[in-house]
Amino acid sequence: MSVPLTANEGGGRDSDGCRFSIDAKGRMFALELREIDACSRCGMALYRAHLDAASRLGRPAGEAAIASALAPLPAATTERRETIVARAIATYRALGLASLGIREDQDAFEGKLWLRAAWAARERALRESDAQRSTIVFAPATPEEAQARLEELEQTVLPARTAGASGTVPVEDALAALEAARTALEPVSASEEKPSRRLALERVLGSLDQVEQRLLLLAARERPPGDAARPAPLELDLALACAALRAGDVARRERWLDDASRAAPENIRSAAQRIRELAKIETDFLARTESSLVRGAERTTGERQAELYVLAADVARRRGETAFALSLLSRAPEMPKDRPAARRAALLAALLAKPK
Repeated sequence: MSVPLTANEGGGRDSDGCRFSIDAKGRMFALELREIDACSRCGMALYRAHLDAASRLGRPAGEAAIASALAPLPAATTERRETIVARAIATYRALGLASLGIREDQDAFEGKLWLRAAWAARERALRESDAQRSTIVFAPATPEEAQARLEELEQTVLPARTAGASGTVPVEDALAALEAARTALEPVSASEEKPSRRLALERVLGSLDQVEQRLLLLAARERPPGDAARPAPLELDLALACAALRAGDVARRERWLDDASRAAPENIRSAAQRIRELAKIETDFLARTESSLVRGAERTTGERQAELYVLAADVARRRGETAFALSLLSRAPEMPKDRPAARRAALLAALLAKPK
């Protein structure tokens, strides 16, 4: 069940570490989820980095401990990657982290796997919803950018619900120039043999994708309301709900889903309901993530403890549990301000303090 990976981060990065790439069809996918493979024959699942160590153990899937751990689980499918993650958790439990050379607390390790199951649900919401076809694409590089971008989109989209603009589209020339640049760069990237240069070119292409997304939004705003190429207001609501899902802003997500569902056509109501269902699945996995991370944090100290508590606090925020998120954040030991955990804690505290 191996899938080729791409190094681009054109889809941005969420506050909990989920990186989104953009595939050949322009759809987003969570890059780290492709690092976990499930064997179609034996049903075990592992990170690719641990496959060799597992092979050296020589323990077959038919072994009682492994078979009993995998038996209750649904079959692994790439359409529902949380099924692959669930099998990975069971496989690691059965094999034991130490036997694979992994020096990490069991709960902390599992917490990060449960987080990837939540990412799988988030990815499905983005890929399945009609918002995928919207001209609005949300691709933040940092938590601050995510919140600022979400607020910017709201201010940009609200006028588009009721007002038109001139019939001219001055950004079309810029879009044409951007497409010409992409056409020139793509074959160069594909033929480049040095990994470092190929990665640099892929990052440039990812940046072009983000510029294109902003230009498309501007073009949509400038088209007359009756233009078939202009996204319908209710589709914009769905796109904003998906952006809020990625930003971890529960209140905004529900507000835009409510707007999309109110007196909407059946296809829009169904899409909004599907996003809600997948958000609920994500929330359930986030609850497991939070519990595991907190247990892991309680058994460690120092910067590692701070990292786990800060991540658990962000997970709680994404579940809409603001008070508990603040409580978890307060448990994190103080770190020098230049340390990553301290910077993340400060950013998270600022997010939690913002009015919704």
